[in-house]
Amino acid sequence: MTSKTFQAGTTVFTYKPYVNASALEDFNEKASLSTRIRWLEKFQSMAVQGGWSDKMRIYEMRLKLPSSARDWRYNLDEDVRHSWKQFLKAFQEKYCKARTS
Repeated sequence: MTSKTFQAGTTVFTYKPYVNASALEDFNEKASLSTRIRWLEKFQSMAVQGGWSDKMRIYEMRLKLPSSARDWRYNLDEDVRHSWKQFLKAFQEKYCKARTS
């Protein structure tokens, strides 16, 4: 909750809803491409609804990854692991794009 008091003495409170990440199933890297993309859309929707910071998004995502995906994440550059924008891009390239042969 945050609050702001205006000159007229009016105080406005803003509440952020609690969004429990356990409501979303763990990521399954073996699922179909459309299922993986949909999972990421759900994750991002939860993050927006919950007002999660980038740091919180990285933390929650890490908890949802299977061990093989956590290993993949660990092998990324540290800058990528700690930047939501960079990590999201790498994740999408790895798990949410069609593979061509």
